[in-house]
Amino acid sequence: MRKLLFTAVMLLSVKATFAQLNADGSPTDVLVFSLGLHQTFMNNGAFDAWTLANFNKKLNQGINGEGDLAYFWKKYDGGVHLSASSSFVFGDLYFGTKLTPVHSPISSYLNLDLGILGFSRHDIMPVDYTPTPDQQGKDLKLKYSMPYLGLTSLNYLNNLHFRFGKHKKMSFNTGFYFTAGYDVFNDGKWKYGYDDTANESIDADGNVSTPFKSVTINTIPRLNRFFMEAGIFVGIGN
Repeated sequence: MRKLLFTAVMLLSVKATFAQLNADGSPTDVLVFSLGLHQTFMNNGAFDAWTLANFNKKLNQGINGEGDLAYFWKKYDGGVHLSASSSFVFGDLYFGTKLTPVHSPISSYLNLDLGILGFSRHDIMPVDYTPTPDQQGKDLKLKYSMPYLGLTSLNYLNNLHFRFGKHKKMSFNTGFYFTAGYDVFNDGKWKYGYDDTANESIDADGNVSTPFKSVTINTIPRLNRFFMEAGIFVGIGN
């Protein structure tokens, strides 16, 4: 997230030939970085029953933060989106097309998402599980990953758009979105293990990568293959 924020700030600060996000709903070559709040709706009945029976807790999805970096050109948009809670992380790449006409009070885009859901907890573990010899004494955690395809309605409120800053080169943008995602691959998996810090690697940009050494657990109910999200956001554009 830190790297994404830094990249967005650098891109927005350069003097490029990008146009403003116009209030008439016809943006061209516009980059917008947004932050906001979202709510995830996911019916995990079997998993919730399992956590209640074994750990006396239910992992509710509250209102949490989200971030987005979007680029608009002609009648299309594309970008990267990230939303997270204390347990769940949703990250995706998206591409779409504009649905609303010029001079509409709302600029609405329909996007196709390719993403992954991630889950991680230290206080939940497989029941009656015996750690492997190499897991003894390690900081073990339960993780889940699920690839998904989604559709998102991304909407900008043009009447609340305005420009600011020196020579008014920056723009303020606000809006809302709705997402429906589904694991079409049926590939969600539970993993139990630890971060193998002894085998960390560093890439050319100085980013540290820590492998997760784990075993696959098949005794825990999978999360629901279908979910929905709704969110609001404010953003800064060039």
